[in-house]
Amino acid sequence: MMWLIGAVVVVSLVGGVAAALVGRGLVDPGSGAGGLFGMPSTLLTLIALVLGVPAAVMVARAVRPGDGWVGAAVIVGAGAWIVAIGYFVVAHAVDPCLNGWWDGRSRIGSQPLCERFGPELNWHTRFHLLAHAAPAAGLFAIYFWAVRRSLSGRRGAARDVLLT
Repeated sequence: MMWLIGAVVVVSLVGGVAAALVGRGLVDPGSGAGGLFGMPSTLLTLIALVLGVPAAVMVARAVRPGDGWVGAAVIVGAGAWIVAIGYFVVAHAVDPCLNGWWDGRSRIGSQPLCERFGPELNWHTRFHLLAHAAPAAGLFAIYFWAVRRSLSGRRGAARDVLLT
């Protein structure tokens, strides 16, 4: 499960950086729910939904009661959801165009930073995927660290499946 979430985040991050730097033909992948035609957001949600709870149950069963099994199970299950939801929410919570920190005239060289979508001013499509992927990468790093820390020193199927 961890490597699936990590792979989606890495692909989103690489695609976001490429679209932000190159633009032109790569601008379209910045479109969709969260960018890259909405595929990363859909995949992260499905991974969290389909694998998050079973992974938490597997950890709870593999780690003996009294050994912090509840905390480890919560970290595994809830952490996957935090990364998936954070992919959607964080980028728009800190969107400088939506928050009024930037306006329609904000630019890097000749490239506009904001774009109007209906009544709202949001990240330009060129930067949309990067805006979602960067916070998701940070959340994934914290999630990975927390899972490794909660399962450190433990051997068994749960640790092997989650961390390999």
